[in-house]
Amino acid sequence: MTWGRPAKVAFAVALVASSLAVPMATIGSAQSDSAYVTIGNVSVSPQTPEPGEQITVTAELQNSESSSGAAEISEVALQGPGQARRSTTNDLGDLGPGDAIEVPLSTSFESEGEKRLNIVLRGTSPSGGVFVIERPVYIDVERSSGVSMAFSTVYDDDAAAGAETPVNVTVANGDSEQITGVQLELNGSTVDNPDRIRGSIDGGSQHVFAYDVTFDEVGTQTLRGEVTYTTAEGVTRTATKSVEMTVEEPAVRGDLSAQTTSDGDTEVELTNFGNTGFSDIEVTATADDQVVARNLMGDIDPDSNESVTFDIPSSVDGTVTYTATYTAAGTTHTTTLRDQAAVSGEIRLVSVQSSAAGSGVTIQGDAANLGSTTAESVLVSVPDTEAVSPTSPSGQYYVGEVEGSEFGTFELTASRQSNVSSVPVEITYVVDGDRVTTTQQIDVDSASMGASAAASSGEQNAASRPDEPGGGSGGLPMTAIGAVVALLVVVGVGFGVYRWRNP
Repeated sequence: MTWGRPAKVAFAVALVASSLAVPMATIGSAQSDSAYVTIGNVSVSPQTPEPGEQITVTAELQNSESSSGAAEISEVALQGPGQARRSTTNDLGDLGPGDAIEVPLSTSFESEGEKRLNIVLRGTSPSGGVFVIERPVYIDVERSSGVSMAFSTVYDDDAAAGAETPVNVTVANGDSEQITGVQLELNGSTVDNPDRIRGSIDGGSQHVFAYDVTFDEVGTQTLRGEVTYTTAEGVTRTATKSVEMTVEEPAVRGDLSAQTTSDGDTEVELTNFGNTGFSDIEVTATADDQVVARNLMGDIDPDSNESVTFDIPSSVDGTVTYTATYTAAGTTHTTTLRDQAAVSGEIRLVSVQSSAAGSGVTIQGDAANLGSTTAESVLVSVPDTEAVSPTSPSGQYYVGEVEGSEFGTFELTASRQSNVSSVPVEITYVVDGDRVTTTQQIDVDSASMGASAAASSGEQNAASRPDEPGGGSGGLPMTAIGAVVALLVVVGVGFGVYRWRNP
């Protein structure tokens, strides 16, 4: 930016043309005694200052080589309305022919807008004459989008005393041009690594600086951020912002829960219901006062949770206790989930019904999982022995996967010997990576077998006797036997009557 605008410069030159390059001489002195002093180049930094920001106006004073002697510069001042302060430099000394010096002058403005200043030079010519030279300078003061800061905490709730609170400070560059040499300092309470540096932030973008802040006391605490940076014009600026935070007493509340997954593992979840984060988390699984498994968790923010999966050995049946140990608000805490049963899957045949037809037997029922882990590849079958044998269509039945506390139906068919009252059923399955084989005896209806045998025996006896009278092996015919029985009944009844009448 130049020191002024063309139209306004022309007006200023018209006002002070006689003083911008005027021969300086005492009254009646010769031309050779004259000195020609001018105000040359003028620069303003920053070119577009903000209200309240210090401005440096540098004026170059020149004495022409054609001057006959040195001019004494007594004062250079920066004057004009709206200035927050006035800048004056006195007794700069002599300025010889052909010499030039730069004089920096500083000021600032309270408000925005276009400002007009005058550079005023006072001096004495070689002959003792006093001269005054003025030159106008125009400056635009405006509030730029600039650099701003915003504070936020990772936790939604208020901070807890004695605990590390993650605080993010966002530095935003609202200008269109890049800023460089960004340095941020965060002060207040105990700040881990308070000084941060970033090489640059592009125009219209932002960068987040993450801090860990520990507040030592309960109540309202103040954080103050100060960012220093260099603009595209090479001007170093500083922006500050403070924020008040409410700090409460630490409340540490953790809760454990556990559930069995479909593959038989146990998922343990730790929830943080307090106002301070959990760190250095370890969860152990204990059975019979022995640690059978352990896992680590990541940090947990307030109102958040994390989970880990335990593969409890199949040899552990019964009660497993899960204990979470963690750090919160600078101290160690534990949360325990007691009496959490972890029972391996176990298949048992229940609701069994059996039916027999001759030597054939049909068995129906449910293969129930009495444990809390999944049993896989469940197969029920009738073994082939001297007493029983599997028969078509279902001498063995594949049930498949049975989750904890669930069941699957089955149906088996077999044949048996006449004296067999129970059929063995073999059960095989895989649980927690191990194959298990058990046998369960199933009672069958022996009466059905006996009735069938009796019916068969009666049919054989009837077939062995001829139907015609006198036939067969010489025994009495059935009609003759009936007549004899009837006669004996009549005789018996008559004898009884006779005895009653004749005692």
